[in-house]
Amino acid sequence: CDIAADPSLDCDGNFKIDACELAADPSLDCNFNGILDYCDTVADPSLDCDGNFKIDACELVTDPSVDCNSNGIMDACDIAADSSLDCDSNGILDECELALRDCNNNGIMDGCEIAADPSLDEDGDGQLDACGMMIGSVLPPPEGADQPMNGEWTTPPIIIPASSAFIHPYDGRVIALDRGSLDIVWASGVESVTVSYTIGTRSSVCMYRTDTGAGGGGPTIDLTPVVEGFGGGPLVDVIIHYNAHIGDDPDPDNALVTADAFLENGPEGETLLQVHKEGLFLLEYRIREGQSEGGSPLAFEAVTVRSAFPSIKSSVVGERILPTDMNLLDNGCMPFVKRGLAGTGDTFVFQQTTEGPTKSQIFPLRPSANPSDIEVYWSQVGKGLEGTQDLPEVCWYCELDRYSAVWPSDPQLNVRGEDAPPVNLTSHTRAQIQYQNPPGHANINARQFMTLAPGMATIQYTDEDPIEGGETVSFQVVDTDDHADHLVFMNWTVGARIFDSVHDSSCNDGYLFDGDAANYDPEGQVYDPETMTGRVFPINEGIVEMWWYEQGTTRQGDPANVCWPVRPVLYDCIWPTTPDRCIIIANQAGSGAFSATTHRNLNIYEQGDPGLPGYNPNEEHAIWDTNPGDSILAARDDLNTPINPDGASDPYVLVQYQDPNQDNAWEFVVIRVTREVTEGAPISGCPCNNDTNGPCTFDYPRQVGQVMTPPSPLGLELSFCPENSVVNDPTTEFIWNDSRGNLWFSRGGEGIDGTIDIFGEFYENWRGEGCMPWLDDGTGDPLDVTFNVSWPTIPSDPNVNPPLSSPDVYTTLDIGQTRNRSGFRIAEILYNEAGASLIFPWKPTMVELPEVPDDYLATFSMLPQHLKDRLSYDDITQQLVFRGVEGKELIGIMSEADRDLIKETFSKDEHADFRHAIDDLYLASQQGGMS
Repeated sequence: CDIAADPSLDCDGNFKIDACELAADPSLDCNFNGILDYCDTVADPSLDCDGNFKIDACELVTDPSVDCNSNGIMDACDIAADSSLDCDSNGILDECELALRDCNNNGIMDGCEIAADPSLDEDGDGQLDACGMMIGSVLPPPEGADQPMNGEWTTPPIIIPASSAFIHPYDGRVIALDRGSLDIVWASGVESVTVSYTIGTRSSVCMYRTDTGAGGGGPTIDLTPVVEGFGGGPLVDVIIHYNAHIGDDPDPDNALVTADAFLENGPEGETLLQVHKEGLFLLEYRIREGQSEGGSPLAFEAVTVRSAFPSIKSSVVGERILPTDMNLLDNGCMPFVKRGLAGTGDTFVFQQTTEGPTKSQIFPLRPSANPSDIEVYWSQVGKGLEGTQDLPEVCWYCELDRYSAVWPSDPQLNVRGEDAPPVNLTSHTRAQIQYQNPPGHANINARQFMTLAPGMATIQYTDEDPIEGGETVSFQVVDTDDHADHLVFMNWTVGARIFDSVHDSSCNDGYLFDGDAANYDPEGQVYDPETMTGRVFPINEGIVEMWWYEQGTTRQGDPANVCWPVRPVLYDCIWPTTPDRCIIIANQAGSGAFSATTHRNLNIYEQGDPGLPGYNPNEEHAIWDTNPGDSILAARDDLNTPINPDGASDPYVLVQYQDPNQDNAWEFVVIRVTREVTEGAPISGCPCNNDTNGPCTFDYPRQVGQVMTPPSPLGLELSFCPENSVVNDPTTEFIWNDSRGNLWFSRGGEGIDGTIDIFGEFYENWRGEGCMPWLDDGTGDPLDVTFNVSWPTIPSDPNVNPPLSSPDVYTTLDIGQTRNRSGFRIAEILYNEAGASLIFPWKPTMVELPEVPDDYLATFSMLPQHLKDRLSYDDITQQLVFRGVEGKELIGIMSEADRDLIKETFSKDEHADFRHAIDDLYLASQQGGMS
């Protein structure tokens, strides 16, 4: 907020108040003017000629080597202003190299002369032909001149100037000591011959000044291996042969330094060579007296001493740092890292020191725009002036480089997210983070790489080398980013296994991100998020995020054998346009059966807890027709939104199974559910034709006398829903309710061929949870199912339609004919257009009669037999009775003719009461239709 109110408080725009930064790190203000150096250089670019946001004046104070000619301007800026000052383009001013690279003393670098005129170097050795000899070369006498005898000269040669060569005391040879021209006067009998020689600037080994002044600071040379005769060689004395450039004059400022080049004893008795002046000189290894050939030269080394003015190079974090001269690699000598190693200030590089294929190799660990942070002296083994001597290992430093370092342009990507698994590094013996930015964003515990935030990290692997032995190191630079910054968006089909063509399947089967909320089958037998093995199937519409892996390479180009998540893909899962199968509820056929040879362990997928992954509660109420593997029936296609208003999906059933043709791998069958398919409105994947697999709609033909059965699977349920009803008015004209949960079609249309549409509404009792309106689309009003009811075709053949047939077989009657249905427990005429009735044929009828006439018996005997069999008087109850006789098929209903015949027979006056009783009995025996 302070900065927002006053932006001048933060001149470098890093959202930190400048005063606080200066208090925490005073080095940010090298000139102590109270302003960040960065801001000084931005305000006045002339203060920073090399554009590294550091004030030049401060750099010159802290590192004088960046100004080799001491003109107060950084060498890089001198060269940038005038490229001719560096004719060989090696980043070092020519005037600072002339002492070593101008053999003919003409003020022009030898290499630049040759580049301008290649004829000056006919043999192409990089040396001017005019300077063919070098320090340490034996200067041969001319033909006819005197020769030494046993190392002794009769008349010693005269060397002009005297410091340019010397006569070796062992064998009398004249050996060059200094570059440039010299004359030697050779005795030839009583005369003399003067010969001129030109000595070039080539040398056999190199080193850098070891003094502490500007251009100094190079490492000392350890001569101990030769001096002590390592490897079985002789003990030697080291002789420094001085010349006009490297002399034996004492240092007036340091009483301990008695010459420009000198030997000193190291802390462990080593013989160390120091040189405090730039130039060339000759070093001799002379066999000590008392040994074989004592006093003879074992070898000479022509030594170039350079000022420590480095070349500037670039490097890539994690990749091996290289010199310009590739001969300085892997030659048995250890490069000397002066700046950048742990213990030398801030750590910028790692150097392998243990035995193994990568011993001595140097690797940058972190980026640095300042080359002064990494400084390396590259070395080679001295082999003597001739290059063939078998000398113990003495390492000479012949190249000095400083390196900037940058992150690689292709780091190993590592996507991260909350609760994501760590990256397994156990394929390596050891793994450690050598650098990370920001600090603390990553850590390695038990060789598991974990991150808390995005950032860059340099990981070092250390392994045993199975071929060469010892240890080898390698590096990976890991760029950890939030997975959301690398998302790839793809559409995917529900029920189809999610896979990725570029994923390395040797790593795992992919990581399911945020599995606790993911739209996938969570059963461990299909996919195990802990081991990241198995198959991921989306089981509903929605989002599934998968991370796919690769095995990257180290910065050395070798397989890293580490699996990194690199490709997060966000799958938008949708139901297939064309499903595997279809259930049309109206045709009641279901999905069709599944073959046991291709589908094992079948299971209708269902997960009804919205708080758990894989939510799909089987809103379609799918069930097996009988057993798993049979056809699947579904009852609903309207509950998806009511059950899951926030995650509504189309009505589909998922069937999980194992495929024996894929080693029993898990798969899914996706089945579309639709209530019906109407003409002119086809549904993809759900073909329907009334002639082949219909009915396609809820329109069913039925016959009078059949039960009104709900479509399957409602008709399969044992639970009864009393709410099932018929919506036609008046319902009683078309339907009979047997009070046992069944509604029967009781009539058809007009005439024998007439039909009538009856609309039924049904309720579903799913799993005994209570009756709910069926296919009501959330309205509470069930779907109308149409039953087209017709009269059945009634057979008239008695053999087909016997008199006592069961109630579902129909009977024809002639007018006035009676058919015995006494086998029924309950009977009722539901529709009666023909005047039919139901009677109890043998039922007795009684009326009160206190007494019968005196001549009752005589008169009764006059009645016909069919009346005498049915009419009787009960003296005890004093009732006149008329009953049917089943054996004679005489019904207990008195006809008018029978009534009149009885009254005519009992015609006397004294029979009047009896005749009145007969009238009452006639009326009482009539049955107008019984239930």
